[in-house]
Amino acid sequence: MSHAVVGYLEGPVVPLGQVTPSERLHATAVTERQWAAARERFLVARYAAHLPPSFSMTARLRQVADAKTAGILAISELPTREQLRLLVARWAAGDCSMTDYLDGRRRSGVPRRVMHPDLQSAIDQAAAAGSPASPAALHHQLKALATRLGTQHGTTPWVPSKDTLRIVLGRGRALQRSAAQHGAAAAEIDAIPHSTVPAVLPHDVWTLDEFMSRRWCGLYDIHHPDGPRWVSYRPEVVVIIDNATRVITGYWVVDPTSRTQPDGPTPLSGFAADDVLAALLAAAIPPLGTAATRPFAGHLPHGQLRWDNAKAHAALTARLKEIGIEPPHLPAYRPINRGIVERLIGTLKQWEEGTLGHEDAFVPADRGCNRRRPTHKPPPPPPPRAGVSAR
Repeated sequence: MSHAVVGYLEGPVVPLGQVTPSERLHATAVTERQWAAARERFLVARYAAHLPPSFSMTARLRQVADAKTAGILAISELPTREQLRLLVARWAAGDCSMTDYLDGRRRSGVPRRVMHPDLQSAIDQAAAAGSPASPAALHHQLKALATRLGTQHGTTPWVPSKDTLRIVLGRGRALQRSAAQHGAAAAEIDAIPHSTVPAVLPHDVWTLDEFMSRRWCGLYDIHHPDGPRWVSYRPEVVVIIDNATRVITGYWVVDPTSRTQPDGPTPLSGFAADDVLAALLAAAIPPLGTAATRPFAGHLPHGQLRWDNAKAHAALTARLKEIGIEPPHLPAYRPINRGIVERLIGTLKQWEEGTLGHEDAFVPADRGCNRRRPTHKPPPPPPPRAGVSAR
């Protein structure tokens, strides 16, 4: 950090980490983790807002990164440029305290509505009955039960809607049919949520997905329209994980020069069918894999290979069917269907934080505001029509 910035900060910035009693009292209504996150947002916003007004948001982010490295800001991770812009804008809106940066939203793991035990028992009994009642009749029964409970305890519990009860009863009928045809064990497997895939033995089920690294790398592009030069890119990685053992059986780093465009710079982001095939071959043939995955390579999934219906995946479906592997049809942009590999990707991206070239702390000069590739030059204007003078 420059001496000019340090001198500018000596006046307006108050001591970092100061918490008023009212803010600490308000923190008791939320979790300690939410309070710690609010404290970090507050510190970052106060620090960045008191930088010189001539600083751009990218320059402010670099100063915040330097302050984190020097120990001036005790924060666990850096915000993105968009997050920093919102934090600074909230600070500039008026007098802010730490509670203004508190995110009190409920998380997905916390249910918004809690079912009363008596109502839940009545629903379970209706779903397990041989001839369950209709959703309307069950809803009327639950409303009467909730009214009695409200009279006894003073608070009427929440009652699910008829549509929710219709889904619950339909699921119960499906489990009964599965148990009658295939046994209780099959019904237990059918009762598993769709986001969970049962895999008892290794190489029963594999899950494949792709992600873009958060670190910038350099490539000397000899085909650049403006002449050979170094260009920045973030590599794409294809990763395969075994659902039973959580072992990475194979992966492939996409070659940045494999996807080009005739009138623009390389590399292009994304992946092709050959990149996915290379990851599968690395998992099936040990000599083709890396030293880290070679001890676990040499197999193919006996049951399923789960991936989404991306274009590159669909091009390999016919080849996999020839060797007895039929991937299920999973929609794209639905990470719940591939939760195990999405969790792995999240862990890998967390490991990248704080490393050299991370996108939150480094902006390549040829990428501007974190664009994936420089903007192309506008096309020339069309020639004037016959009989119309050009001005």
